[in-house]
Amino acid sequence: MADWIDVLESNVVSWWAVRGRAFPMALAPATLKAEGVDYQAILNGRKLREAISTEGATKLRVVQNPADKLSWGLVPAGVTLDADLSKLFATAPEEQQPPQIRFMRPVWAAFARRLNTGMRRFFVDSNFLDFVDIGSGEMPPGQGVEVLSSDLPEATLLDSPNRDAEIIKAITAWAKAHNIPLDSLDQLKYRQASHAPASKGGRRLDLSAFSEEDLRRIKIPLDLVLKLRFE
Repeated sequence: MADWIDVLESNVVSWWAVRGRAFPMALAPATLKAEGVDYQAILNGRKLREAISTEGATKLRVVQNPADKLSWGLVPAGVTLDADLSKLFATAPEEQQPPQIRFMRPVWAAFARRLNTGMRRFFVDSNFLDFVDIGSGEMPPGQGVEVLSSDLPEATLLDSPNRDAEIIKAITAWAKAHNIPLDSLDQLKYRQASHAPASKGGRRLDLSAFSEEDLRRIKIPLDLVLKLRFE
């Protein structure tokens, strides 16, 4: 197992190279955990930023957001910083203004789920109503578009507070690379194509407008569910 400071340094350097901003301290625990590091044992009662400042000073620099005293980040030790440290915590324009589209649930799920090693992910057809993971030796769907592991958000980001924004960014970049109009991935299209017509008991309850995060938070007592009218 790599030294825990080296694990953080690798992620911080990559983050800096791509974004030019501080790596959020809030992501450090999940990053270490993903690499099998028991960071609680390392801390030994210290705060994480204190441990990094003590043991990783030659590789990492701890910085505080002057606009939010509770916000901390990490940058490579050798970089030259602007006097205004708040720039290190600024949100990029594309992250501030995500697309107004609400993506179809199959599309969202395809980018929110990790891809196992040795597997490939394809949408089953050009309607993007479903996707499938297949082994490297299996035949891909005829008209399916592939989602590479490099198209997915970094694993640590899927456990971060910015999860939804990272998924949106990944879908948008993938669609642009494949010349896929974003409006073709709209959840309204999914609702029209995949929902069953009305039957004796009425229509199905439509949950397609909810994100994966929304669905995890839904808790409805059974007695209220039985009173619902599906219209």
